Amino acid sequence: MKNIRLSILGLGTIGCKLVEYLQANTSTIRTEYGIDIQLSQIYVRNPKKERKIDVSQLQLTDHAKETIDEADILFECIGGNGTEMTRDLLIYAMEQHKSVIISSKKCLAKYGELLQRVAQKNHVALRYDACVGGGIPISIILENMAKCEKIERIYGIGNATSNFVLSEMTKEHISYEDAIALAKQMGISENDPSEDVDGYDVLYKSIILCGFGLGRWLDMESIIPKTVRNLTNRDIEKAEKQGCVIKSLFDIKVNGDSTTFSIGPKLISRDSLLSCINDINNIIIIESSESGERAFYGLGAGAKPTASAMYDDFIYLIRNSGYNVKGRET
Repeated sequence: MKNIRLSILGLGTIGCKLVEYLQANTSTIRTEYGIDIQLSQIYVRNPKKERKIDVSQLQLTDHAKETIDEADILFECIGGNGTEMTRDLLIYAMEQHKSVIISSKKCLAKYGELLQRVAQKNHVALRYDACVGGGIPISIILENMAKCEKIERIYGIGNATSNFVLSEMTKEHISYEDAIALAKQMGISENDPSEDVDGYDVLYKSIILCGFGLGRWLDMESIIPKTVRNLTNRDIEKAEKQGCVIKSLFDIKVNGDSTTFSIGPKLISRDSLLSCINDINNIIIIESSESGERAFYGLGAGAKPTASAMYDDFIYLIRNSGYNVKGRET
């Protein structure tokens, strides 16, 4: 039987939930795939910090490269801070011939083209489903849908916090300030919601979709998203009188060699599918030359769908022998 060692960088809310999923499915993985998984090490900044899960049987360390050295497959759950450190650790891992499963969308948006090249050079996998769309398996979709046609447009609703805020403003007729306060109270928003409501979170996701879906990696600094924080109840009411709702959308269009981006609030007809996407749900719509539009819907935020996406990426790796997942025979 094959033994695969797993290491994790980071043990926040996503890392904790991922550990739960791996531990809960150990016997299933052994039965279905003939593989024993072993949680080798978990890198944390402070090994003595109190965690949301029982860590008594886990090997916590503050030595990141040692964590990588002990792995056959590496999960990255560091988060948005320290993108350069995350980049360097991922490059180190792939140069050691470790496949990686990443959750840091900001790092991938900023350095995705470089990381993709390193992965290809070392014949390892770079899996990123947790970076875009929460529970939507977008990487599998993009890999399998464009075999005989061209993707011409990718658009939709890509941020759960801003979508929740606009949904509450529309349904409950409350102010932006009250809606964002509710989002914080429910754990939907960070204490500082700037990246979500100002469009930068969905900018990162859009760049990732463009890079992997269209093969075009764009400079993050060249795109300025529009915020939803200045919207008022008067704006919502005006939209309603026109038979519309306001949604914060991303829209990537391809025209020959050029690519256009727009990110921010827009008027959407009540008849549109997009008008029905509320609360913390996301939708990614892909328009291609032969098949037209295809829409993919799911929860866009939270530790559960994000960690579930990482777990699914792991199962994808062990089911596809073309990737470099060595492991050890036991």
